Amino acid sequence: RTSVDQCICGPGYSHSFTSENGTFVSSCHACATGRYKDTRANQDCTTCPANSNTGIAEGSATRDACLCNPGFTGSLAPEASACLSCPAATYKDSSGEADCTSCPQNSNTDANGVPTSIEACSCEIGYSGQLTETTSVCTACPTGQYYDTATKSCDECGPGTYQDLPAQIVCSDCPAGQSQP
Repeated sequence: RTSVDQCICGPGYSHSFTSENGTFVSSCHACATGRYKDTRANQDCTTCPANSNTGIAEGSATRDACLCNPGFTGSLAPEASACLSCPAATYKDSSGEADCTSCPQNSNTDANGVPTSIEACSCEIGYSGQLTETTSVCTACPTGQYYDTATKSCDECGPGTYQDLPAQIVCSDCPAGQSQP
């Protein structure tokens, strides 16, 4: 080659011109995270498909470096080419094509937000528990208790009321002439 202008950036690098003291400088820069370039040419890097990223890798030279983000599943193979949000009652805490993980029994996910961890799951009404990586059980409120929708916990029925079924959200009044202590 007879000029720097004839140099071509390789895969994983994009071309840019910068001005240094009035002189234009041509250089190649690694594609930023979330972008790739699979050709030898002086063009910009391509952004990964929606809901995917290259993780922390810079200078990605193929679209295969793009992985579905946590909370999304699917394939970026040319015939599928989509990362879709995990369906209700599931979450995904890692990047890639893996399936979403089901929430524990008697729990579901909120419709808001991207389910990127088990903390996106919450116990269903009538059940209480704390869902973390180490504790993942939702237990029905026992008889004698009701599910308080404000505190999202099981509370004792008050005087003059009872609850004889698990997982209920209200206590019933005792029949006339009878009372609970």
